[in-house]
Amino acid sequence: MRKKVVIVGLIVLFFVLTAPMFAAGQAEEAEEEKVILEYICFDDQQATFVWFDEVFQEYQEMNPNVTINVTGLPSSEYEKLTMLQIATGQVPDIFPMLSSQLVRVMDENMLEPLDKWLEDSDLNDRLLPLVREAGSRDGQVYAFIRALPPWVLITNEKLLNQAGIEKAPQNIEDFYEAAKAVKEKTGKWGYVAWLDYADDFNTMRSILSWLIGFGGHWGLEPYNVTINSDENVEAFTWLQKFVAEGLTPTGITERPSYDMFMKEEVAMIISGTWLPGMVQQTNPDLFLNNLGVYKIPLPTQNSLVGGGWVGIPAASKNKEAAWDLLEFMYSSENQSKWIEYSTRYGSTTDQPSQEWIDQKAPWFPIVSEVAENHVVGIGYDPVGYESYAGQFRRAMMPYVLDILQKGAPVKPTLDKAQNEVSSLLKDLSGK
Repeated sequence: MRKKVVIVGLIVLFFVLTAPMFAAGQAEEAEEEKVILEYICFDDQQATFVWFDEVFQEYQEMNPNVTINVTGLPSSEYEKLTMLQIATGQVPDIFPMLSSQLVRVMDENMLEPLDKWLEDSDLNDRLLPLVREAGSRDGQVYAFIRALPPWVLITNEKLLNQAGIEKAPQNIEDFYEAAKAVKEKTGKWGYVAWLDYADDFNTMRSILSWLIGFGGHWGLEPYNVTINSDENVEAFTWLQKFVAEGLTPTGITERPSYDMFMKEEVAMIISGTWLPGMVQQTNPDLFLNNLGVYKIPLPTQNSLVGGGWVGIPAASKNKEAAWDLLEFMYSSENQSKWIEYSTRYGSTTDQPSQEWIDQKAPWFPIVSEVAENHVVGIGYDPVGYESYAGQFRRAMMPYVLDILQKGAPVKPTLDKAQNEVSSLLKDLSGK
């Protein structure tokens, strides 16, 4: 009996002495379970980022061990800065990318394939075929598009009416006359393009919307640059006319153009459908009563779509947690909410509520029609040369300046650009 008491006493003593160690171990394990997810982005200052704020906040409340750190970078410097971060080992856990980055990071195996998670997710059935195709390499999905925002004509109906324009322009001649009438009769700008020549990224995007509207492009077939196509010559000729006659300001880049529109200083802008979402947040009266959205009033009515992409870096230390957040962001509920907050499609087949369309966005069917029938490719650069987007833009800018700032003849200038820029890209790529 005494022997049993001694043994029991020893066991009790063991637990008393080791309890602090077990407690310490459990505390350490709990500490190890805490996860910090790094998210970098180029739109944290936009009004539409309220969607991210709410989704991230809800996710962190559901997962108190997770902290999401958001770092915003300016869109004009985003590609350069993020690639520098990754090259120096500062790898985010969720990586939003510009279209020009997507091909490069897939080519260089910087992204984790998503298929192993997609196979067990309902997102697999809701992913848009276009998104799956563009975000894949060798049969594996590496990225989702954050937004599929076709570019459209966005108007301030009140300013157009004050200028005597009762119907939104349907073609380039109408567009020109409307821009001219607004400036002459209201003193406001009729149209604003992104023509701050120090910002080659946004200048080239704005110009590309014109090229596509005339049936052109920098190059839609892989490794086939078409800078001097007849369609591009016609587009540049009209844009040169707008600039020469003072129908659009120069020195304005992306964000200031939105501010001009939201402050009702300009009647028309050709931009992505994220802009109505920004107007909804900052000028509700304009959004509800005087906002118009139409097909682009250029010959083909075709639309540019750039789209930001999002993936998980292969070097992320928190891949499972990153996927869990990504899946939450792309849930049906959050994707429908995304459209209603931002007026942009996401990566899925989810739609906004009919109530929202009826009450706030009766023009949304136009967005759907453009997205389904008038989108030409995804991205801003010559197809095949996306990895050399920066070099392409810098090489093109002197010719853009010659045409739009100095009034140089369009066809000879684009012929020269075709020869010199295409040669540069072939030398860089070997193709």
